[in-house]
Amino acid sequence: MDKKEIYWLMFKEIISEIFKISLISYLVFYLIESFKSGFITDYFNLNILLIITILSGIFTVLVQSEEEKREPQKIKKRDYIFIVILGVVAAGLIYYKIKGIGWLSYVISIISGIIIILLSILLLNEPENDQRRKD
Repeated sequence: MDKKEIYWLMFKEIISEIFKISLISYLVFYLIESFKSGFITDYFNLNILLIITILSGIFTVLVQSEEEKREPQKIKKRDYIFIVILGVVAAGLIYYKIKGIGWLSYVISIISGIIIILLSILLLNEPENDQRRKD
């Protein structure tokens, strides 16, 4: 490897890490802001972080080569447990945000939680694009 390739690999890794960190930060800040309005936006404009997240995500996807893509991992029981826990948490957050509409908030949050769980399991079990092309 020459120096240029080493710098290119380092640059790709740095951009990838920036994307991961900015995405998690944006989601956490947005969640905090949705519960306590003004807690973040009084001091920091979330749109700046969103732009950084989008641009670094686009660059990360564009420079990733076919060899670098990971092999699919075997689905474990803990993956399903994690999906169910996140679905229940999402249903709780949805209920918290819409509890003012009365009994309908229970129905909406339960249905939303079930949809989130089912879609997550469906995406987890979906075969890769290469496998579908072979069939």
